[in-house]
This record gives sequence, structure tokens and C-alpha cells, in this order.
Amino acid sequence: MGQKYEPVDVNTLLYYKEAKDGQILEEGITEAGSMASFIAAGSAFATHGINTIPFFIYYSMFGFQRIADFIWAAADMRTRGFLLGGTAGRTTLSGEGLQHQDGNSHVLALPVPNIKAYDPAFAYEIAVIIQDGIRRMYKDGENVFYYITVMNEPYAMPAMPGDVKDGILRGMYRFRPAANAKSKLRAQLFGSGAILNEALRAQEILETKYGVAADVWSVTSYKELYNDGSETERWNRLHPGEKARVPYVSKCLADAPGGTGGGFGLFEDATQHDQQMDATAVGVAGHRWLWAQRRPHLLAGVFRSRLPVYHAGHAARAFGGRQDRALGRRQSY
Repeated sequence: MGQKYEPVDVNTLLYYKEAKDGQILEEGITEAGSMASFIAAGSAFATHGINTIPFFIYYSMFGFQRIADFIWAAADMRTRGFLLGGTAGRTTLSGEGLQHQDGNSHVLALPVPNIKAYDPAFAYEIAVIIQDGIRRMYKDGENVFYYITVMNEPYAMPAMPGDVKDGILRGMYRFRPAANAKSKLRAQLFGSGAILNEALRAQEILETKYGVAADVWSVTSYKELYNDGSETERWNRLHPGEKARVPYVSKCLADAPGGTGGGFGLFEDATQHDQQMDATAVGVAGHRWLWAQRRPHLLAGVFRSRLPVYHAGHAARAFGGRQDRALGRRQSY
């Protein structure tokens, strides 16, 4: 019959609405049952000749962790649709305790071959991803489906900074350039999802207190960067007589001085990264320090790990010291 009453949030942008051409299933705390409904709807194009677009919304922590086998089954059955992992990150549901704070679901999404995994921070990024996903799945008929993490942390949603759609879909783009691009001291800050706002705060602190100019990059998909790097390396190995292809992440960071050379430390002169290829690899959250120039397909692993914090005192002394060594003492929190 459609909606016969006025919801209390009718004056908001995304108010509650019941439509005769759609359906909402609120199945409660049953990820397995809900995933079964998702598979049934997402495979209706094959079983019934009807395209439906399911959006399965759940706690991001309790998706891959509890029903990863069902997600693999969905992949095998060519299911199409969107998995939306709500309250993602480790800043938006701290009151529920660590068991609700998701920091690993994108790692678990990495091996599923036909799932497109994104961790957007802003509304326009979500819009671009969903629009492109509907095109790929329901217009072009690709056998993929999507995992998108979203947050409930209240913060302002900016306008899209120019034509960055390609960067959003391919995995990363420069969201906010450094205010003083000519500064001798440069750094590159990467963030995705809930943590991106903290990277923007770090940009302000570095520039105002320490004179370090920093660019902030929104990394929307570590998996897309990883896959692009792996596919590029494979193509280059199979075509040794042709001009080598360059991974997308390397193209993005080609003109980005700062933390992209050497062992992912901050270098006063990034051109000297080749002198640091034998530097000690430091383990951080299960990952090694990897070099973008030599191992671009593994860069996603570094991005996803707990990136190190450089103590200001050590960094300040190092900036005035040798140019060919990383700055500061690496420590993770």
C-alpha cells in the first residue's frame, strides 16, 4: 500500500520512506539469515530473470568475522549488491567496547576475488561508488559485488573537490594539498573512512607548529590499490620486451615529496630513497616497511596497518641532521 503516515524525520534529507517498488527486511541480530536474504535477492537476476539491488546493512565488525563463508558463497553464486558495514573504524562505537570496533574487515575482504571493497570518508565518495557499482553490476552485467564501510560519527560533509571520480574508484586521490607547497619540509598523510578527519587535523598541526607542509590523501580502497599493483607487476613480468606499466599508486605519488621514498619514513630529500633500500625493515602491526617504488602492490598493506607516530623531538633533531635517514623514532599506538 505504500507509506500511509508521515515519519518523524520527514524534514531531513534521507527520511524514512516505504515504497511500493521496494522492500525493507529487518531481520534482527541474525547475520546468517540476513546474508541468505541478500544472496537470494542478489542472485535473482540468474534464478528469476529479475534485477534486484540489495543493500545489506549491518555492524561492520560482525560481517566477515561471523559469516565469511556465506560471503564466499555469495561470490561463487555471482551475487550482486551492496554490503554496507555500519559503524566502521575504531572511533564511532567505543561505548560498546573493543568487540564492536572494526579494524580488520577490509583485510578479510582482500582475498575474495570478485568483491570490491571501499572505505569512504565522505558522502560524495559513497555516491560515486554506488553509482558506478550499479552501472557495473546491472548495466554492464559484471559478476562483482561491493563491500562499503560507513560510519555514524557526526562531522561535516564537504563538497567534492573537483573531478576526483576516477581517483575515488581507483583507490586514492589527493583530497587537500599542502598550504605551502614550496616548503622544504614535506610529508604525505594517508587516511580512509573515520580516520581521515584525524589526518586533516595532523596536517594543520604539522604546518602550524612544526613548519612541515603535508598533503592529505583520501584512500578509498586499499584493495583496489593492491589489485592494481599486483596486476601491473604480473603484466610487466609477462611482457618483458614492452614498456613497463606503472601502478596507479606510483603515478599518484610521483610528484609527492615526503613520505613516499625509502622506508616510508620522512625524508628531507626523497630523491635519496635508493640509498635506503637496505635500511632495516621495521615490523608494524604485522606488516613490514615496504617501498612504494619497488613494491607498489604491497603498499596497501602498509596503508591498512597502524601507521607510526613520529615523536616531535626526534623529528625536529633529524630534520636538522643527515638528509639520507628516516626522521624520528617509529612508534605505533
